[in-house]
Amino acid sequence: MKQSKVSFCKKIILICNILFSLIWIQLDAQCLQEGAFNCEDAFVFCSLDEMNGYKCYNTEQSNPTACLPCNGYGAPHNSSWWAFVSEGGEVSITIIFDFCYNPSGGQPSGAQYGIVSQCDCSGQVACQSNCNTYGDTAIIKAFLVPCRTYYLWLDGCNGDVCHFTIKTSGGKKPNITQLGNINSSIPNPLYTDCCVDFTVTPPSNNCQPFHVWTVDGKPYWCSYNSCRICFPQAGTFSVCVHSVIGNPLSGSLCSAQTPAKCISVVVKQKLEARAMPLILCPNQIPFRWHCQLINKSGTYRCPFNLNGCYELDSVINITVINKSPVAEIVFIGCKGEIYKDTIRSYPTCNNKTQVFIPSKIHACDSPYILTTFYPTETGMIDISCLKNNFLLTAKIKNTTELCGLNPIILDNMEWYDSLRPQNILGTGDSLIVVSPSRYCVRHSVNYSLGNVSKQCSYKYCVNLLDNLFTIQDIVGKSILENGSIEPYKVKNNSQNINLFTNVKYLWSVTNGVILDSFPEKLDSINIRWNDAPFTLGRICVQLQSDCVMSNLFCKVVQLKMKTAVEDNERTTLLVVPNPSNGNFMIINYDSEVQLDRIKLISVEGKEIKFQVSNTGKNQFEMKIITATAGVYQLQIQTKNGMITKSIIVEK
Repeated sequence: MKQSKVSFCKKIILICNILFSLIWIQLDAQCLQEGAFNCEDAFVFCSLDEMNGYKCYNTEQSNPTACLPCNGYGAPHNSSWWAFVSEGGEVSITIIFDFCYNPSGGQPSGAQYGIVSQCDCSGQVACQSNCNTYGDTAIIKAFLVPCRTYYLWLDGCNGDVCHFTIKTSGGKKPNITQLGNINSSIPNPLYTDCCVDFTVTPPSNNCQPFHVWTVDGKPYWCSYNSCRICFPQAGTFSVCVHSVIGNPLSGSLCSAQTPAKCISVVVKQKLEARAMPLILCPNQIPFRWHCQLINKSGTYRCPFNLNGCYELDSVINITVINKSPVAEIVFIGCKGEIYKDTIRSYPTCNNKTQVFIPSKIHACDSPYILTTFYPTETGMIDISCLKNNFLLTAKIKNTTELCGLNPIILDNMEWYDSLRPQNILGTGDSLIVVSPSRYCVRHSVNYSLGNVSKQCSYKYCVNLLDNLFTIQDIVGKSILENGSIEPYKVKNNSQNINLFTNVKYLWSVTNGVILDSFPEKLDSINIRWNDAPFTLGRICVQLQSDCVMSNLFCKVVQLKMKTAVEDNERTTLLVVPNPSNGNFMIINYDSEVQLDRIKLISVEGKEIKFQVSNTGKNQFEMKIITATAGVYQLQIQTKNGMITKSIIVEK
């Protein structure tokens, strides 16, 4: 039973193979004109009407010549080519895919197709990279140029072979007419190596046939109505052109050729002109001489266009002077020292800079390599206290511009008393001294760049005298009203004070109160004087550091009684709250006292910005824009005069 089933299946397969072979033979017989392997060899149908009903298939041989990819997609495998011409205009070409198979036995995918007007795949009319298979229909609608040859390609996807039928609409056989005369872009005579554009007037019916150009009967392949022809030799030449419909490359023509149009071209030997010899210096290389870029000695030639063509050659002998050995100069300059050559000075840092100096030999510059290095530094002597002695420390900062250089630096310190400079007191960064004097440190630095070395010296001094720490004055008012708040500031030799650390201000006040917190840290304070009539006040200060104490300086202050007018205005003008956080009110209880202008002054005498708004009758609200803790003077200009009130801002 099993054997009979197997035998039956074999018979079915055999019948299918026979039917397939019969269909294959029938389809194969319908391909009257097979496709060419190359575009140039394609058979030309002399109208689209001749292609109507045409049946064929692409080759199964490997032949990747189709115009793929299309817009970046697809790859050619087994391509076949056909060509056609028409009278032009709107046409419709329909490709019906009848049957596809894969010669390798795989599952068939279909075929890709396209139409171009040039064998270099330019002039694209249609391009389809999607695979079309059994039952698919592709419709191409286009506007064709009369007499122009178009090329149809078909390529199998993955090497498939596809049978197809073509249906067409429009595109009758074209008619060709005679060409006009040939025109030359450059008139006779020409010169050797000249290239000229020749054009021929096309047919009057917009027909664009295949143009065949020849020079003395030899083909010069230009398929358009223009052709660029070059003439390497002298002589008289005949340039001709005729046109034909079809593809002369494959011999598939649809018309007889038109009568040839010719023009005679006279070509003369190119002239030569010699320029004066030229000598170039090494720094002039490379040198541009017309069409040549010169790098070495030799004879050079350039063609010159005098009549739209190369009519003569200019020839020149050029000698390039050999480079001389390049010297290298390294200069290290201490303060005030600047390197100069015979031409100019170089006050800034240079790192192997190439410098040229004019030479009398051939007027060439003589080069050398220059490195300049100018070391600089800044420094000071810091004073601090150490067990009731002075500790001097050299604070030095290197400010040298290096410009990529990496010098070797060796340095040492030498401390001495300026009264006895020959006695070296120490060689470290610091020195402890006891007695007052003028002390100095000599900083000697040795700089080395390659084989060049230079030592530069720098000196820094400080005065440690008996009056090093001296108060000269207390700046502030000496005559003022009872109950006033006033600022006072120490005036001293501040340059020396800045040399010390941990400086304290020892303030004391008689008949007054210091309003500032931690006054020992401040060189200026605010004092509220007692509200007693005709009293003398006193303010004293002394500076103290870890190793030295200044003189005690005192200032006497005369306090006077307020006048009746002042007392009245001060009582009718109130500032509340006081102290405040920078926001306060001015209240005027007397309507006859007019507030014209208001200013707010800091203890340093600077005018402070504030915002003011009228919040009621004779009532103003003030806000300091940037309020910092301290004492300020509020100056109020009234009709009767200036009223000054002190206000305190706390944070």
